[in-house]
Order: sequence, then structure tokens, then C-alpha cells
Amino acid sequence: MGKRLFRFKFRNNLVFTNVGLRFESSLTLAICFLLSLLFSSCGSLILYPFYGIQKPHKDTQEFCDGLLQKHGFDTANSYFINPQYLDSISHEKFALNLYKLKTNTSASPLQLRMYAQSGQLMYGWAQCFGDLGRSHILDSIPFKHRQSLDGIINFNLRLETDLQLLGLSDKERLDMVQRLEQNEFVIVVFYTGWTGWFTKDTFRELRNYIDSHKDQKIGLVFINTSK
Repeated sequence: MGKRLFRFKFRNNLVFTNVGLRFESSLTLAICFLLSLLFSSCGSLILYPFYGIQKPHKDTQEFCDGLLQKHGFDTANSYFINPQYLDSISHEKFALNLYKLKTNTSASPLQLRMYAQSGQLMYGWAQCFGDLGRSHILDSIPFKHRQSLDGIINFNLRLETDLQLLGLSDKERLDMVQRLEQNEFVIVVFYTGWTGWFTKDTFRELRNYIDSHKDQKIGLVFINTSK
């Protein structure tokens, strides 16, 4: 009788142990899946509610100034995209991401474009390229090239072309180009407020990047593309 009771307990413990192992295994897989979504590029759409993503809306000047000032950026070169050019960064003349251009999908609302003193694009980053910090693009100056993005970056872009999106007169745009080209590099930042955490993270990473290269003259232009 005692032996049968012992076997019963042993089997119960074995069953519970197996259940526990299966539960831990399932939990581990679930965590890995969520982390893969978290750190993926466009795949993280599923987790957007957790990032404070809102319905697209028009940002106010007060919001833009506050965002820049919070991260220590000057508001002198802060602009809204001219209404006639809304969605233009998805078109061939202004597009950074050639893959999205080829597949006729909308451009990422968050982008960084680094230009040389000559006004020629050196490299760029868009939200769908993956997490900015983990992409290692900001590991060097100029931006570090990623082999996985070969053939995707539109190197035909020029600084003067981006500035056309501001709706300035030809003279105003030329004066701005000449002023910006006094820097060794110029970074054009496309952003919106409704992208929540992604926008804040991009600004934090950019702030750290600028602070890490104080020996370089880097000009900044902020273009809000909200509508």
C-alpha cells in the first residue's frame, strides 16, 4: 500500500514538473516573439498602442518648439512641410527608401538624412530600417553604412532638393543652402508627433550623437510632416 502511494505521488510530481516545463517553454517563446516584434522595424505595428502611437494629426508650432527645446535643439531651422508637398517624401524626387518607392508604399514618417558640405546625400535612416540605436548607423560620422541597406538608400538626393519641401522662394532657399553648407555636415530630420515613443527616441539618439561629435560642425534642419 505504501509503495503504491509513493508511486502515485511520484507520478503526480512528474506530471506537474512536465506541465511546469511546458509552461516555461511557452512563456519563453512568447517573450521571444514579443521581443522580436519590439525590435523589428515595420513589424512592430502590432505593438504600436504600447508606444503611444496616435491617429495622424496636425502638430502645432507650440508642440514642435517644445519637443526641440526639450532635447536641447535650436528652433531656428524648424519648419512645417509646405502643404503642397504633403506625402512628397514618398515620391521619387524626394524619397530616401527606394524599396518603398518600388513597392509604392508610404515613406516612414521618421527619417534622418545626412548631407556632405557639397549638399550630396551621404547616408540616411528611416523608421522601417529598424531601431535607430541598434542599427549602429549613429556609430560613426558620417553615418555608418549598413550592408543590409545596399541598394535601398537613394543617393541621388541633395540638400537643396529637400529644402524645396519648405515652400521657400528660390532666393530664400539658396541663402539657406549657403548658410548650411558652412557646416561640415547637415542632418535633415523628418518627423511627426503622432509617432509617440519613436519620435522621442529618435530625438534622444540624435541629441547623443550631436553631443558625441562636438568637434564637428553639424547643421540641423527639422521638417515636421504632420497633416
